Parts: sequence; structure tokens; C-alpha cells
Amino acid sequence: MTATWQGGGGLKKGWTAAFWCTGVALFVMELSLALDYVQARFADLAPNFLGVLPALGLAAWKLIESTFWNYGLLEAAFRVAPFVTLPFALIGLAVAMRNSMGLQKQPDSK
Repeated sequence: MTATWQGGGGLKKGWTAAFWCTGVALFVMELSLALDYVQARFADLAPNFLGVLPALGLAAWKLIESTFWNYGLLEAAFRVAPFVTLPFALIGLAVAMRNSMGLQKQPDSK
């Protein structure tokens, strides 16, 4: 192809350009078809991708929801949980830091 372009042949130059454009068009078409195939295969596999995990999650959520009488109580429980557990977590952190730093109760010196 390079020799044809450099040779300056008018008719050959036109045919070379036509074949080059046709080759690019075929490449783009094949790439598009390949991507369509990959997308279709992924769509076929996607419903079974997680298996029964979504169904188990829904069943667990229904069980948790049924232990509380309605969604309002469940929402309130999730809203209050951080405020209830935060003081205990901070006390546990303070005790762990005190033990890791080796601070013990000092005897009174009189």
C-alpha cells in the first residue's frame, strides 16, 4: 500500500483508498457485533449471577420485618441503635487504650 501511495498511480491510489475504507468499515462492524454478543451473553448470565442470594436477602428482611410489627418500629430501632451503642463503644475504647498504655491506678502518697 505504501508503494502505491508513493508511486503516484492515480487509479491505484483510488482503489487502495477504497479498500482501506472498506477494511475499516468491516472492522468497525465486526467490533460492534462482538460487543453485541458479549452484552447478550452477559444479559443471559446476569439473572443467575448471584444465585439465590437475593431471595435469601428478601426472606431475611421479611423475617426481621415480621419480628417488628411494622416498618415504623424497624426504622425507629435503626435510628436509635447508634445512640444506644455509642457510649458503650467509647467506654470500651477508653478501657482498651488505658490497658494498652499501661496506665494503672497510682497509690496515694501521703
